[in-house]
Amino acid sequence: MSVVCPDVIRTSLLTGGRYAKVLFATPVERQRAYFERVRPMDPARFASRVLAQVARNKAIIVVPSHYKAMWWIDRLSPALGRFLAGKLFAFSKRALIESRDITALPEATSRGAPGLPRVVPER
Repeated sequence: MSVVCPDVIRTSLLTGGRYAKVLFATPVERQRAYFERVRPMDPARFASRVLAQVARNKAIIVVPSHYKAMWWIDRLSPALGRFLAGKLFAFSKRALIESRDITALPEATSRGAPGLPRVVPER
C-alpha cells in the first residue's frame, strides 16, 4: 500500500473544475495566472513518477521532489507546518483576491509548500 503526498498538479481542480470549487470569489483567469506562478506539475509527468514509485512498493510517495522539504517540516514539527501553511494560505488568498498584478509576485514564495487555497469537492 502506498500513500501519495502531491504538490500542486495542473488539473481542473485548480480553478474549481467539475468536482471542486474555490471557496472565495476570484475570476478563473486570475486563478490560472496565480497557480502558473507556483509551477504546477503536468498530470502525465506526475502519474508516471507516482506509478514508478508504486511499482517499487514505496510506502510514502512525495511528488514532486521539491515538496519533500515542506513534508519533512510538517513531519518534524506539525505546529510549524501548520503555521507555515497558514501563512502561505493567507498570502495566496490575498494574491488571488486583491487586484494587483499576479505576474509580479515572487515565484519562490509558494513553490512546493502546502496551504494553497483550499479546494473542496462538491457534494
